[in-house]
Amino acid sequence: MAIYALFFFATISAEQKHLIQILIMIREIRQEEIPQRPKYGLTFLVLNSNIRFEKTHVFKILHLEQLNVFHQRLYHKLASVVDMVAASLNKEHNLSTLSLYPVTDIVGISWFVADYFPCLFYDYDNLNTLKSESILLRKDDSAREASLSKVPRYNQMWIITYLLKIAYEKYVERVTFDKFVEDASRNKLNG
Repeated sequence: MAIYALFFFATISAEQKHLIQILIMIREIRQEEIPQRPKYGLTFLVLNSNIRFEKTHVFKILHLEQLNVFHQRLYHKLASVVDMVAASLNKEHNLSTLSLYPVTDIVGISWFVADYFPCLFYDYDNLNTLKSESILLRKDDSAREASLSKVPRYNQMWIITYLLKIAYEKYVERVTFDKFVEDASRNKLNG
Protein backbone atom coordinates (compact mmCIF):
# COMPACT_ATOMS: atom_id res chain seq x y z
CA MET A 1 0.00 0.00 0.00
CA ALA A 2 2.79 2.42 0.91
CA ILE A 3 4.72 1.56 -2.29
CA TYR A 4 1.59 2.25 -4.35
CA ALA A 5 1.13 5.60 -2.56
CA LEU A 6 4.77 6.53 -3.24
CA PHE A 7 4.40 5.60 -6.91
CA PHE A 8 1.21 7.63 -7.18
CA PHE A 9 2.82 10.58 -5.40
CA ALA A 10 5.82 10.49 -7.76
CA THR A 11 3.66 10.64 -10.91
CA ILE A 12 1.69 13.79 -10.03
CA SER A 13 2.73 17.39 -10.66
CA ALA A 14 4.27 19.71 -8.09
CA GLU A 15 1.07 21.75 -7.91
CA GLN A 16 -0.95 18.62 -7.15
CA LYS A 17 1.60 17.58 -4.48
CA HIS A 18 1.22 20.98 -2.84
CA LEU A 19 -2.59 20.69 -2.92
CA ILE A 20 -2.44 17.21 -1.36
CA GLN A 21 -0.13 18.46 1.40
CA ILE A 22 -2.55 21.30 2.17
CA LEU A 23 -5.47 18.86 2.30
CA ILE A 24 -3.50 16.61 4.67
CA MET A 25 -2.72 19.58 6.94
CA ILE A 26 -6.41 20.62 6.95
CA ARG A 27 -7.45 17.08 7.84
CA GLU A 28 -4.93 17.00 10.72
CA ILE A 29 -6.15 20.36 12.02
CA ARG A 30 -9.81 19.29 11.79
CA GLN A 31 -9.10 16.05 13.64
CA GLU A 32 -7.56 18.02 16.51
CA GLU A 33 -10.57 20.35 16.60
CA ILE A 34 -13.18 17.60 16.47
CA PRO A 35 -14.05 16.61 20.02
CA GLN A 36 -13.41 12.99 20.79
CA ARG A 37 -16.44 10.74 20.68
CA PRO A 38 -17.56 9.87 24.19
CA LYS A 39 -16.21 6.51 25.27
CA TYR A 40 -19.48 5.57 26.93
CA GLY A 41 -21.89 7.38 24.62
CA LEU A 42 -24.26 4.44 24.26
CA THR A 43 -24.58 4.05 28.02
CA PHE A 44 -25.21 7.79 28.33
CA LEU A 45 -27.93 7.58 25.68
CA VAL A 46 -29.63 4.63 27.36
CA LEU A 47 -29.60 6.41 30.72
CA ASN A 48 -31.02 9.64 29.34
CA SER A 49 -33.52 8.30 26.81
CA ASN A 50 -37.20 7.61 27.28
CA ILE A 51 -37.04 4.34 25.37
CA ARG A 52 -39.12 1.47 26.73
CA PHE A 53 -39.02 -2.17 25.76
CA GLU A 54 -41.69 -4.74 26.45
CA LYS A 55 -40.60 -7.92 28.18
CA THR A 56 -40.91 -9.78 24.86
CA HIS A 57 -38.44 -7.35 23.29
CA VAL A 58 -35.95 -7.84 26.11
CA PHE A 59 -36.22 -11.62 25.68
CA LYS A 60 -35.49 -11.28 21.97
CA ILE A 61 -32.57 -8.92 22.57
CA LEU A 62 -31.10 -11.42 25.04
CA HIS A 63 -31.70 -14.29 22.56
CA LEU A 64 -34.12 -15.99 24.95
CA GLU A 65 -37.40 -17.72 24.18
CA GLN A 66 -40.33 -16.67 26.34
CA LEU A 67 -41.94 -20.11 26.24
CA ASN A 68 -38.78 -21.89 27.39
CA VAL A 69 -38.97 -22.51 31.15
CA PHE A 70 -35.19 -22.43 31.57
CA HIS A 71 -34.95 -19.14 29.71
CA GLN A 72 -37.68 -17.70 31.95
CA ARG A 73 -35.76 -18.76 35.05
CA LEU A 74 -32.54 -17.29 33.70
CA TYR A 75 -34.29 -14.01 32.92
CA HIS A 76 -35.87 -13.88 36.39
CA LYS A 77 -32.47 -14.49 38.00
CA LEU A 78 -31.02 -11.67 35.90
CA ALA A 79 -33.92 -9.39 36.85
CA SER A 80 -33.44 -10.32 40.52
CA VAL A 81 -29.73 -9.44 40.44
CA VAL A 82 -30.45 -6.18 38.62
CA ASP A 83 -33.16 -5.32 41.20
CA MET A 84 -30.73 -5.98 44.06
CA VAL A 85 -28.07 -3.79 42.43
CA ALA A 86 -30.60 -0.99 41.86
CA ALA A 87 -31.79 -1.16 45.47
CA SER A 88 -28.22 -1.18 46.74
CA LEU A 89 -27.30 1.85 44.64
CA ASN A 90 -30.32 3.77 45.84
CA LYS A 91 -29.75 2.92 49.50
CA GLU A 92 -26.08 3.85 49.28
CA HIS A 93 -26.40 7.12 47.34
CA ASN A 94 -30.12 8.03 47.37
CA LEU A 95 -30.10 9.79 44.00
CA SER A 96 -33.37 10.40 42.16
CA THR A 97 -32.29 8.88 38.83
CA LEU A 98 -29.60 6.55 37.64
CA SER A 99 -28.40 9.16 35.14
CA LEU A 100 -27.00 11.21 38.05
CA TYR A 101 -24.38 8.53 38.71
CA PRO A 102 -21.02 8.65 36.92
CA VAL A 103 -21.38 6.87 33.59
CA THR A 104 -18.15 4.95 34.14
CA ASP A 105 -19.58 3.48 37.34
CA ILE A 106 -22.74 2.39 35.54
CA VAL A 107 -20.66 0.77 32.79
CA GLY A 108 -18.58 -1.04 35.43
CA ILE A 109 -21.72 -2.28 37.17
CA SER A 110 -23.14 -3.47 33.85
CA TRP A 111 -19.97 -5.45 33.11
CA PHE A 112 -20.09 -6.89 36.63
CA VAL A 113 -23.64 -8.16 36.05
CA ALA A 114 -22.62 -9.48 32.61
CA ASP A 115 -19.78 -11.45 34.21
CA TYR A 116 -22.33 -12.98 36.59
CA PHE A 117 -24.32 -14.28 33.57
CA PRO A 118 -21.65 -15.12 30.96
CA CYS A 119 -23.96 -17.40 28.97
CA LEU A 120 -26.21 -14.42 28.19
CA PHE A 121 -23.65 -11.73 27.51
CA TYR A 122 -20.59 -13.39 25.98
CA ASP A 123 -19.76 -15.61 23.04
CA TYR A 124 -16.82 -17.98 23.22
CA ASP A 125 -16.01 -18.33 19.55
CA ASN A 126 -12.32 -17.52 19.46
CA LEU A 127 -9.78 -20.15 20.35
CA ASN A 128 -6.55 -18.57 21.57
CA THR A 129 -3.59 -20.93 21.65
CA LEU A 130 -1.02 -18.36 22.76
CA LYS A 131 -1.73 -18.25 26.50
CA SER A 132 -4.12 -20.29 28.54
CA GLU A 133 -4.97 -21.49 31.97
CA SER A 134 -7.59 -24.05 31.17
CA ILE A 135 -7.61 -26.40 28.16
CA LEU A 136 -4.75 -28.58 26.93
CA LEU A 137 -4.56 -28.79 23.13
CA ARG A 138 -2.37 -31.31 21.33
CA LYS A 139 -1.12 -30.57 17.85
CA ASP A 140 1.65 -32.41 16.04
CA ASP A 141 2.50 -34.45 19.16
CA SER A 142 3.44 -31.31 21.08
CA ALA A 143 1.27 -30.02 23.88
CA ARG A 144 0.21 -26.40 23.67
CA GLU A 145 -2.13 -24.51 25.89
CA ALA A 146 -5.36 -23.08 24.54
CA SER A 147 -8.19 -21.00 25.91
CA LEU A 148 -11.49 -19.58 24.81
CA SER A 149 -11.65 -15.82 24.89
CA LYS A 150 -14.83 -13.99 25.85
CA VAL A 151 -16.38 -11.87 23.12
CA PRO A 152 -19.03 -9.45 24.40
CA ARG A 153 -22.39 -9.68 22.61
CA TYR A 154 -23.48 -6.14 23.48
CA ASN A 155 -21.67 -2.85 23.08
CA GLN A 156 -21.04 -1.41 26.58
CA MET A 157 -23.55 -3.97 27.91
CA TRP A 158 -26.27 -1.46 27.09
CA ILE A 159 -29.12 -3.92 27.73
CA ILE A 160 -28.01 -4.35 31.34
CA THR A 161 -27.82 -0.58 31.70
CA TYR A 162 -31.37 -0.40 30.37
CA LEU A 163 -32.62 -3.07 32.80
CA LEU A 164 -30.78 -1.35 35.65
CA LYS A 165 -32.34 2.00 34.75
CA ILE A 166 -35.86 0.52 34.74
CA ALA A 167 -35.27 -1.34 38.02
CA TYR A 168 -33.86 1.81 39.62
CA GLU A 169 -36.87 3.88 38.52
CA LYS A 170 -39.27 1.27 39.93
CA TYR A 171 -37.34 1.12 43.20
CA VAL A 172 -37.36 4.92 43.58
CA GLU A 173 -41.12 4.97 42.86
CA ARG A 174 -41.74 2.27 45.46
CA VAL A 175 -39.59 4.01 48.09
CA THR A 176 -41.24 7.35 47.38
CA PHE A 177 -44.71 5.81 47.62
CA ASP A 178 -43.80 4.03 50.87
CA LYS A 179 -42.54 7.32 52.35
CA PHE A 180 -45.72 9.07 51.23
CA VAL A 181 -47.93 6.41 52.84
CA GLU A 182 -45.82 6.48 56.00
CA ASP A 183 -46.04 10.29 56.21
CA ALA A 184 -49.79 10.24 55.54
CA SER A 185 -50.41 7.65 58.25
CA ARG A 186 -48.18 9.54 60.70
CA ASN A 187 -50.05 12.78 60.00
CA LYS A 188 -53.40 11.02 60.43
CA LEU A 189 -52.30 9.60 63.80
CA ASN A 190 -50.91 12.95 64.98
CA GLY A 191 -53.62 15.12 63.49
